Amino acid sequence: MKSSWKTIVAACVPVLLIGGWILSGESTEVDRLAAALASEDSEVRYDAAKRLSELGPQAVPAVEALSAVLVSDPEVKVRYRAAKALSKMGVQASEAVPSLAKALSDTDAEIRYYAAKSLCEFEESAAAALPELTLALRDANPKIRYYAAKALRKIDNAAALPALEAAKADSDAKVRDAVVMAIEEIR
Repeated sequence: MKSSWKTIVAACVPVLLIGGWILSGESTEVDRLAAALASEDSEVRYDAAKRLSELGPQAVPAVEALSAVLVSDPEVKVRYRAAKALSKMGVQASEAVPSLAKALSDTDAEIRYYAAKSLCEFEESAAAALPELTLALRDANPKIRYYAAKALRKIDNAAALPALEAAKADSDAKVRDAVVMAIEEIR
Protein backbone atom coordinates (compact mmCIF):
# COMPACT_ATOMS: atom_id res chain seq x y z
CA MET A 1 0.00 0.00 0.00
CA LYS A 2 1.47 3.30 -1.10
CA SER A 3 0.86 6.39 1.07
CA SER A 4 1.16 9.97 -0.05
CA TRP A 5 3.00 12.48 2.09
CA LYS A 6 -0.35 14.22 2.72
CA THR A 7 -1.78 11.04 4.26
CA ILE A 8 1.27 10.59 6.47
CA VAL A 9 1.19 14.22 7.63
CA ALA A 10 -2.56 14.03 8.29
CA ALA A 11 -2.02 10.94 10.45
CA CYS A 12 0.91 12.42 12.35
CA VAL A 13 -0.47 15.87 13.15
CA PRO A 14 -2.92 14.74 15.88
CA VAL A 15 -0.20 12.60 17.48
CA LEU A 16 2.24 15.50 17.43
CA LEU A 17 -0.32 17.90 18.84
CA ILE A 18 -1.29 15.58 21.68
CA GLY A 19 2.33 14.72 22.37
CA GLY A 20 3.26 18.40 22.37
CA TRP A 21 0.44 19.18 24.79
CA ILE A 22 1.60 16.42 27.15
CA LEU A 23 5.26 17.46 26.90
CA SER A 24 4.42 21.12 27.40
CA GLY A 25 3.12 20.31 30.86
CA GLU A 26 -0.26 21.86 30.19
CA SER A 27 -2.18 19.92 32.79
CA THR A 28 -4.69 21.39 35.16
CA GLU A 29 -4.32 21.67 38.90
CA VAL A 30 -6.93 18.94 39.28
CA ASP A 31 -4.92 16.63 37.02
CA ARG A 32 -1.77 17.23 39.06
CA LEU A 33 -3.62 16.69 42.34
CA ALA A 34 -5.26 13.50 41.05
CA ALA A 35 -1.82 12.21 40.07
CA ALA A 36 -0.49 13.14 43.52
CA LEU A 37 -3.08 10.83 45.09
CA ALA A 38 -0.92 7.93 43.84
CA SER A 39 2.20 9.17 45.64
CA GLU A 40 4.02 6.85 48.01
CA ASP A 41 4.16 9.70 50.53
CA SER A 42 0.98 9.80 52.65
CA GLU A 43 1.43 13.53 53.35
CA VAL A 44 1.44 14.26 49.61
CA ARG A 45 -1.73 12.15 49.18
CA TYR A 46 -3.36 13.90 52.14
CA ASP A 47 -2.49 17.39 50.86
CA ALA A 48 -3.77 16.52 47.38
CA ALA A 49 -7.08 15.18 48.72
CA LYS A 50 -7.44 18.23 50.98
CA ARG A 51 -6.90 20.63 48.08
CA LEU A 52 -9.36 18.68 45.92
CA SER A 53 -11.87 19.02 48.75
CA GLU A 54 -11.35 22.79 48.71
CA LEU A 55 -12.01 22.88 44.96
CA GLY A 56 -15.40 21.21 45.42
CA PRO A 57 -17.28 20.62 42.15
CA GLN A 58 -14.28 21.88 40.13
CA ALA A 59 -12.47 18.69 41.20
CA VAL A 60 -14.94 16.34 39.49
CA PRO A 61 -12.28 15.15 37.00
CA ALA A 62 -10.50 13.58 40.01
CA VAL A 63 -13.49 11.46 41.09
CA GLU A 64 -11.95 8.20 39.88
CA ALA A 65 -8.67 8.82 41.71
CA LEU A 66 -10.47 9.94 44.88
CA SER A 67 -12.72 6.87 44.76
CA ALA A 68 -9.70 4.59 44.57
CA VAL A 69 -8.03 6.32 47.51
CA LEU A 70 -11.26 6.18 49.53
CA VAL A 71 -11.39 2.39 49.47
CA SER A 72 -7.74 1.45 49.35
CA ASP A 73 -5.48 3.97 51.05
CA PRO A 74 -3.86 2.56 54.20
CA GLU A 75 -3.99 5.95 55.96
CA VAL A 76 -7.26 6.89 57.66
CA LYS A 77 -6.59 10.62 57.28
CA VAL A 78 -6.15 10.25 53.51
CA ARG A 79 -9.37 8.20 53.17
CA TYR A 80 -11.13 10.82 55.30
CA ARG A 81 -9.99 13.64 53.01
CA ALA A 82 -11.03 11.68 49.92
CA ALA A 83 -14.49 11.09 51.41
CA LYS A 84 -14.81 14.76 52.31
CA ALA A 85 -13.73 15.84 48.83
CA LEU A 86 -16.34 13.58 47.22
CA SER A 87 -19.01 14.95 49.57
CA LYS A 88 -18.46 18.43 48.13
CA MET A 89 -18.91 17.50 44.48
CA GLY A 90 -22.59 16.70 44.34
CA VAL A 91 -24.33 14.58 41.75
CA GLN A 92 -21.53 15.17 39.25
CA ALA A 93 -19.48 12.66 41.25
CA SER A 94 -22.07 9.89 41.05
CA GLU A 95 -19.54 7.48 39.52
CA ALA A 96 -18.14 7.29 43.06
CA VAL A 97 -21.27 5.52 44.37
CA PRO A 98 -19.69 2.02 44.56
CA SER A 99 -16.70 3.35 46.51
CA LEU A 100 -18.89 5.44 48.79
CA ALA A 101 -21.11 2.41 49.44
CA LYS A 102 -18.04 0.42 50.43
CA ALA A 103 -16.85 3.30 52.63
CA LEU A 104 -20.06 3.03 54.68
CA SER A 105 -18.40 0.06 56.40
CA ASP A 106 -15.05 1.79 57.03
CA THR A 107 -13.71 1.51 60.58
CA ASP A 108 -13.55 5.31 60.87
CA ALA A 109 -16.83 7.07 61.72
CA GLU A 110 -15.91 10.30 59.92
CA ILE A 111 -15.31 8.40 56.69
CA ARG A 112 -18.68 6.67 57.07
CA TYR A 113 -20.28 10.04 57.80
CA TYR A 114 -18.93 11.70 54.64
CA ALA A 115 -19.81 8.63 52.58
CA ALA A 116 -23.43 8.78 53.77
CA LYS A 117 -23.56 12.54 53.31
CA SER A 118 -22.22 12.22 49.76
CA LEU A 119 -24.76 9.58 48.85
CA CYS A 120 -27.54 12.02 49.79
CA GLU A 121 -26.50 14.22 46.90
CA PHE A 122 -26.85 11.55 44.23
CA GLU A 123 -30.58 10.85 44.62
CA GLU A 124 -31.61 7.96 42.35
CA SER A 125 -28.00 7.60 41.18
CA ALA A 126 -27.19 6.23 44.64
CA ALA A 127 -29.58 3.28 44.23
CA ALA A 128 -26.65 0.86 43.91
CA ALA A 129 -25.77 1.71 47.52
CA LEU A 130 -29.22 0.77 48.85
CA PRO A 131 -28.05 -2.39 50.75
CA GLU A 132 -25.21 -0.52 52.43
CA LEU A 133 -27.42 2.45 53.28
CA THR A 134 -30.03 0.22 54.90
CA LEU A 135 -27.25 -1.31 57.03
CA ALA A 136 -26.02 2.20 57.88
CA LEU A 137 -29.39 2.86 59.54
CA ARG A 138 -27.99 0.72 62.39
CA ASP A 139 -24.64 2.55 62.67
CA ALA A 140 -23.61 3.56 66.18
CA ASN A 141 -23.25 7.18 65.05
CA PRO A 142 -26.57 9.07 64.78
CA LYS A 143 -25.17 11.45 62.11
CA ILE A 144 -24.52 8.47 59.85
CA ARG A 145 -27.98 7.02 60.51
CA TYR A 146 -29.51 10.43 59.75
CA TYR A 147 -27.74 10.78 56.39
CA ALA A 148 -28.48 7.17 55.51
CA ALA A 149 -32.20 7.85 56.02
CA LYS A 150 -31.98 11.04 53.95
CA ALA A 151 -30.20 9.20 51.14
CA LEU A 152 -32.78 6.41 51.19
CA ARG A 153 -35.53 9.02 50.96
CA LYS A 154 -33.92 10.51 47.85
CA ILE A 155 -33.37 7.11 46.26
CA ASP A 156 -37.11 6.50 46.70
CA ASN A 157 -37.06 2.70 46.50
CA ALA A 158 -39.63 0.54 48.29
CA ALA A 159 -36.94 -2.07 49.02
CA ALA A 160 -35.72 0.26 51.78
CA LEU A 161 -39.07 0.27 53.63
CA PRO A 162 -38.43 -2.72 55.97
CA ALA A 163 -35.16 -1.20 57.22
CA LEU A 164 -36.75 2.22 57.54
CA GLU A 165 -39.72 0.79 59.46
CA ALA A 166 -37.28 -0.84 61.89
CA ALA A 167 -35.46 2.48 62.29
CA LYS A 168 -38.62 4.37 63.32
CA ALA A 169 -37.75 3.54 66.95
CA ASP A 170 -34.27 5.12 66.72
CA SER A 171 -32.99 6.69 69.92
CA ASP A 172 -32.18 9.99 68.16
CA ALA A 173 -35.10 12.34 67.37
CA LYS A 174 -33.44 13.80 64.27
CA VAL A 175 -32.90 10.29 62.87
CA ARG A 176 -36.51 9.32 63.65
CA ASP A 177 -37.75 12.43 61.80
CA ALA A 178 -35.57 11.63 58.76
CA VAL A 179 -36.81 8.03 58.80
CA VAL A 180 -40.48 9.08 58.96
CA MET A 181 -39.95 11.54 56.10
CA ALA A 182 -38.26 8.82 54.04
CA ILE A 183 -41.12 6.39 54.64
CA GLU A 184 -43.71 9.02 53.69
CA GLU A 185 -41.79 9.92 50.53
CA ILE A 186 -41.38 6.31 49.42
CA ARG A 187 -44.97 5.29 50.07
